[in-house]
Amino acid sequence: MQADIDGALRIVRAAGAFDWTWTEGDLTRFCDRVGWRVTASGADHASIQTDLQVSAPRAHAFLDRGTIQRMALAGKAIKWIDVWVSDLADDEEEDGSDEHRADLARTFAQLHDRLGIEMGSADEKEFDEDLGYEVRWTERPAVITLALNAQAVSLSITNPLYREWANEGDE
Repeated sequence: MQADIDGALRIVRAAGAFDWTWTEGDLTRFCDRVGWRVTASGADHASIQTDLQVSAPRAHAFLDRGTIQRMALAGKAIKWIDVWVSDLADDEEEDGSDEHRADLARTFAQLHDRLGIEMGSADEKEFDEDLGYEVRWTERPAVITLALNAQAVSLSITNPLYREWANEGDE
């Protein structure tokens, strides 16, 4: 299994330095900045080709088209961007193998350590038996989430306004 830890760190640095407005135009501007390309755009998402050295070099941006009132009033469209930073499991057999889970756990730990050096300790940690493990840095221009699930390790760049709204829905 392969992971692009240096690429993930580059993305986090770029997200931290980016002048986010969270409008749809940011998607193209951010992709241009990090060497990615939007390949398709739908009603509530966009598909992105990344330059990461993994089996599935892609990301997905999730958009709001006015359904979340506070985002619509603020003119914000991007909810979050998910990026695969490790190889994806090829099939269900690999997905559940002890070796694959151990590789993913090592990758997650390495990236968590490197992000900790870069950004300090994570503000939030979450575990869900079905969804996996997440750590989150919230005190930034973009909320950064590192996630481990049965298939891969991913990184999310989230609009703080969306995260605030989502957290209120959890309460």
